[in-house]
Amino acid sequence: MKRDFNLIRKLLLSVQNKEPVILNPAAVYHCELLCQGELIEVSKNETYQLTAAGHQFLNLARDESVWSAVTRRIQEKAGSVPFELLMKLLQDAAKNKESFAVPC
Repeated sequence: MKRDFNLIRKLLLSVQNKEPVILNPAAVYHCELLCQGELIEVSKNETYQLTAAGHQFLNLARDESVWSAVTRRIQEKAGSVPFELLMKLLQDAAKNKESFAVPC
């Protein structure tokens, strides 16, 4: 199965918002990847919760315009990238967006 960054983001947002996660085969696979990557963990009551790394990822990926720009760039240039590169691209995009922000 291919890794799907959009599904990863959706799952992490669901976990953060304490929404039920629909565990179809793709979601189960991606939840396992998120556990391996230490972005989520299974709590004592057998629900998922974000780790510090999961919160950090969502802080970067939450903004829809940043997310869309980065994932579009990945699709155009490479098709797929390692997770670490995705994080770097999100950090760069967030910094660039902040530098263009107009103060109130």
